[in-house]
Amino acid sequence: MPRLVFEIRYDGSGYAGWQKQSGNLPTVQGDIERALSILARTPVTITGAGRTDKGVHASQTFFHADIPRETVLSAGFARSMRGLLGNDIQLNAVYEVSSDFHARFDALSRTYQYFFSFKPDVFKKNYEWQIRQKLCNPDAMIKTARAFNGDHDFACYSKYNPDVAHTRCVIVHSKIQKIDAMSFTFEITANRFLHSMVRMLTGALVKLGTGMWSEEYVLQKLHKPQSDKTSFSAPAHGLFLKEVHYDQARWVQLL
Repeated sequence: MPRLVFEIRYDGSGYAGWQKQSGNLPTVQGDIERALSILARTPVTITGAGRTDKGVHASQTFFHADIPRETVLSAGFARSMRGLLGNDIQLNAVYEVSSDFHARFDALSRTYQYFFSFKPDVFKKNYEWQIRQKLCNPDAMIKTARAFNGDHDFACYSKYNPDVAHTRCVIVHSKIQKIDAMSFTFEITANRFLHSMVRMLTGALVKLGTGMWSEEYVLQKLHKPQSDKTSFSAPAHGLFLKEVHYDQARWVQLL
């Protein structure tokens, strides 16, 4: 059975996260497995590049599955997937890869974006954090985001997970960009991410921008991770998994 990789994007607003759960809670994994099982006429299990939480979105992500090549190459496959998945999950491409490829463990890096604004917009309420506090210090917020670049211990900026061997991550790109005077996006690329890490980093930057935390305090938690376990996590709905990076040299596109 060939191993295929699917590139997708999704709106996480109506989902209880990526990972399939017991009961009738809607999940991205559950909906995709249901659709592929119908079209392949056999039970299909998928493995994703990562597991986003409830309300988190993906502009681009991938999963792998072992299914017949003919299922994807059959006429009307893309249209049938659209019909089965509805409007919240979009299939962008399908590739054939080597049988030992793993969507999660073979990722070289991932990029996340977090959108936040200090002004209300009813049409963006599901896709950005709309902050009620006054923006006091945007320059410090922008400057400190760049200080996350490099190899650091993010124990203070992640949820404890006993299954994780260590909490060091290499940040290759960390930057806040202005969308307009009151709206921003925090973009960060790393070799690996810990649970809630991007949301906690965003929360710290917003605390800094609103004058509730100092630049020194935010960086102390980064450089001396055992000194202070105080945390603040930004809400899920402003977070997007933007890109997952692989070596695609030997991928063969089928769709």
